[in-house]
Amino acid sequence: MLYPNLEFRSSRFTNSIEVFCTHFIPSVIMDAFALIFGQKRRGLQTYRKVKTFQDVQTWISTIEWNFTVNNVLELLGQMSVEDLRKFNTQINDLNWTNYFEDYCTGVRKYLLRQDEATIPLVRRRTKRIFWAIKIVHIIGSVIILCIVILLIYILTCI
Repeated sequence: MLYPNLEFRSSRFTNSIEVFCTHFIPSVIMDAFALIFGQKRRGLQTYRKVKTFQDVQTWISTIEWNFTVNNVLELLGQMSVEDLRKFNTQINDLNWTNYFEDYCTGVRKYLLRQDEATIPLVRRRTKRIFWAIKIVHIIGSVIILCIVILLIYILTCI
């Protein structure tokens, strides 16, 4: 996995193939290049962390969760206007950007046990990887387009 993303699949088999091709193989290749160039090998270590997160996420996302809010609704009915203003209970007012940023920071700190001081470095590296992937996609699309145009030209000349 070159860039952080989250995708859900209904088939465990297709997910296993995708994880093998996009996570495991690139990790081994990264470690091979690191070994060749005398750098620290981090590919499989990172793969294991991602795999741990995926295993936790898979367990959470494959269980059907049913929540009842009867007690919350009863409590809200008993709260004064001042308490309702003081204790924000409206999910619509939640700042989702801040929530997910705090969530991801918590996952890094408590689940993956990574130092918070590395966050700026990781963000810079992630942006570079993001743009590198976008450039590779653009170049690949241009190459495919050129091949298609060339094939069309060849076929119309025959």
